[in-house]
Amino acid sequence: MLSKRRSEGPVAVLELSGKITIGEGEAELRRDVQDLLDGGRRKILLSMERVGFMDSAGLGEAITHLARRGADVVGVEQFTPA
Repeated sequence: MLSKRRSEGPVAVLELSGKITIGEGEAELRRDVQDLLDGGRRKILLSMERVGFMDSAGLGEAITHLARRGADVVGVEQFTPA
């Protein structure tokens, strides 16, 4: 999984690409989210337009991590599996 960060006003956008499953990509996603939270960003949007595959464990891990760390998940943009 690769990610690119950008800001839209108060919202931090993580543009994700590649594969996100438990054991592949979820650790990187967790780290990227933690970096944003450590930097004081609480409103996070996950852009998944370029994610080719994500299993339920990968998504669950990502959302659980966000919730436990006090993030305000603004939303999840378009996920269209390949």
